[in-house]
Amino acid sequence: MTLKEFSVTDFGRMAELYGGDIERWPADTRARALMLLAHSGEARAILDGAAALDAELDRAAAPAVSDERAERVLARLSERMDDLAPPVPYSLTAARNTLRLWPTAGFLAAMGIAGFLVCASGLLPAPASATDFTSALGGTTYAGTTYFGSL
Repeated sequence: MTLKEFSVTDFGRMAELYGGDIERWPADTRARALMLLAHSGEARAILDGAAALDAELDRAAAPAVSDERAERVLARLSERMDDLAPPVPYSLTAARNTLRLWPTAGFLAAMGIAGFLVCASGLLPAPASATDFTSALGGTTYAGTTYFGSL
């Protein structure tokens, strides 16, 4: 990246991520940041703001949490976890519904084949005028059309 490719916006983003000390920034951006810092007053203002924020954060004390309070919080969490409803065990009946698909499909296929064989074997009486193939298979007319259509 050249100086033009490293903009003030990029400089501000790096200052937000890594703070006001350029030595903490990634090595590949330090040289470009120093070059931009030498040429841009806006970059110097951004770095001064980041350094001031770093100083404020260094002065802030870490929050003190007593051991008693931590124990109370953990005990309360434990109580709430105990109050939750137990998980519903997995039911095999839920899986049976999907497993019933194949026996049902097999039964329907067998009934279809049995119906075709009964119809094709002539066990059912054929209509009085068996002139075409569909009539011989037991096709019936309904409103002038044959269920099997014309073959």
